[in-house]
Amino acid sequence: MCKRIFLTLVLAALPISTSQGENWPQWRGPNLNGVSSEKNLPLRWSTTENIAWKLALPSWSGSTPIIWGDHIFLNVADGNDLYLWCVEKAKGTLVWKKHIGGGNTKAGKQNMSSPSAVTDGKYVCMMTGNGILKGFDFGGNELWA
Repeated sequence: MCKRIFLTLVLAALPISTSQGENWPQWRGPNLNGVSSEKNLPLRWSTTENIAWKLALPSWSGSTPIIWGDHIFLNVADGNDLYLWCVEKAKGTLVWKKHIGGGNTKAGKQNMSSPSAVTDGKYVCMMTGNGILKGFDFGGNELWA
């Protein structure tokens, strides 16, 4: 529950001013070091301070959101099922969600939605903790599995 709320807050803390900000195409960012070159980002936030929007997640999800342009991609667990979600960055609205597969189980503090997606700006690739690997275009069309 705590991790779900934290991820919701992290996503919600994306300031509106970063609508045209740098892309974050993979875990740990564009340079794989967890450092953003963006300036004037909020240093603090709470449930009401520095929040642009909120998006409730159905279950625990330990993956890092990735961002390209106006799209945020999330690996999301919902019960036994695993999904790739595409969220509109400016408003926090769900654009589409695609079923990746089943078999979500908890392993320690993680589940099968822990791996983060990756993108090259045209395609997004998604792998789950139980080895399901799929590729999509930004319109949500599955290209391969």
